Amino acid sequence: MSNLLPRAVDDSGESGARSTPAWNRRAVQSMRFVTSEGARIAVLDPTLRTREYGRRAIRRLGHQPKVFASTAEMARCGAALAPKFDMVFLAVEGDAESSLMQLREVKALVGHWTPVLCLASRDQVPVLSDLHWNATNEVIVSPTSFVEFCCVARMFMRRFGVSVSESDPAWDCYRFSLLSDTVEVAGERVHLRAIDSDVAFELFSHAGHTLTREWLYSTVWDNREDTQSRSLDVSISRLRRVLDLEANGWELRAVHGRGYRLDGPSGKSRAIA
Repeated sequence: MSNLLPRAVDDSGESGARSTPAWNRRAVQSMRFVTSEGARIAVLDPTLRTREYGRRAIRRLGHQPKVFASTAEMARCGAALAPKFDMVFLAVEGDAESSLMQLREVKALVGHWTPVLCLASRDQVPVLSDLHWNATNEVIVSPTSFVEFCCVARMFMRRFGVSVSESDPAWDCYRFSLLSDTVEVAGERVHLRAIDSDVAFELFSHAGHTLTREWLYSTVWDNREDTQSRSLDVSISRLRRVLDLEANGWELRAVHGRGYRLDGPSGKSRAIA
């Protein structure tokens, strides 16, 4: 496996589609990493809720998340995948000795110099901070909300030279909050469900391209949903309605056999960083 996620864009075989604009990549600040999808970041956390905070925060900041519930699950992905991570967010458990063992196991998989942010309980932090950590490791209190995780992720990314957005990205009359599930539509705040917010962000970030169903399910649902389920279609239908896309000159359409494509109004869909 050479990529963390399935191929995002599938524009093959489309006729009559609007030309692909250059503005669709300007909303998210350019990355210093080689891949066009940004840094590849692993989240290793046995707790689903905080694991989801990590996945969503990393993606919202413009990078590629891959989540695991355990070190064993990461190991099962094989040697071809693990060393390709640019950094790891690791939720440590148990006492200091167990935490160090976890760290060693992860480092053995991803490489000694791969930065690891250890997320610990408040009681664990003082003990772990007194231990020997090399320059690529850091330990902090585990975030308890999506907003906290965004702030923590942004801080750690900056420390190691990973570019992150400094402002909320906007496309035409749509401005997305990086730290919440809110979208401003022509100045009016619209609150979205977490899933719908993530789907919308992916569509706008790749506006002018067809996004495959496999990509959307892998990115938003992290493969917890069958790609043949109706969850994505229901979310798309909801977004058309609550974001008033058609009325604002945007077209969100299904591309048969491939996925969905969002196109903006000609001359009015330039992204504003």
